[in-house]
Amino acid sequence: MAVLKVNSFSSRDTNIESGTLRANNNTSVDVLLNSIAGESLQASWRCIAPLVRFVEISKADSVQNSYLEVKRFLGSETFAGVDLTVVAKYEPDISIKLLTDVLELYRTSAIEAVSPITSFAMSELQIAMRLMQGGKHMGKIIIRSHGDEVVQVLPPLIYTTIAHADASYPITGGTGGIGRSLASWLAKNGAKPIVLVSRSGSSSASAHALVEEIDILDNGVPIAVRKCDVSNQAQLEDLINGIQGTMSPT
Repeated sequence: MAVLKVNSFSSRDTNIESGTLRANNNTSVDVLLNSIAGESLQASWRCIAPLVRFVEISKADSVQNSYLEVKRFLGSETFAGVDLTVVAKYEPDISIKLLTDVLELYRTSAIEAVSPITSFAMSELQIAMRLMQGGKHMGKIIIRSHGDEVVQVLPPLIYTTIAHADASYPITGGTGGIGRSLASWLAKNGAKPIVLVSRSGSSSASAHALVEEIDILDNGVPIAVRKCDVSNQAQLEDLINGIQGTMSPT
């Protein structure tokens, strides 16, 4: 049975609420099959009558954890979320029967295919996605897949080494939590030598533990702990001169 044009409304605005009530002589509906999300879902929810069955087949609001006006349940309404992929996973026999029934309805022309259908080749996937994101298309968008198609792919990311064995790596706050992690990462990625800089220097237990840890995990990485207040220019200059004089890589 075809739906009259006068009873068809846009899913992209909330006029569906007033249009549905007007088409139903200003009375609420008794069964509602909903596939629209956002404010349009709320508008549909406001169209229901007491004892109504509201069947939600869109996943968008569920994924976003949207809300419903629960006061509507005072009329003993029933809200059911239906995801056919979940049915197929947990009740495959029911899923097979549903698909068989739908195909039979289509074969006997009891139902018709969705119209219009906009078709794209796999190589036009980007164009299809942009059209869908624009929210102005009608009907459904499908992607055709053929074995001889050429498609664009993102090139693999090439990670270049940012740590080099011919440079020194001083780390301020090097014996703290972030400094410890950074020192270990640099050691594993080829940095040498590593200089841990802190106000307490090598006197702290954490500094000794970190040096031992890196020595165990990354044998051969020169590591030293130096005492310096980097806010003091004189101390900072002494630190840099000391690193250049005694710890410069060969």
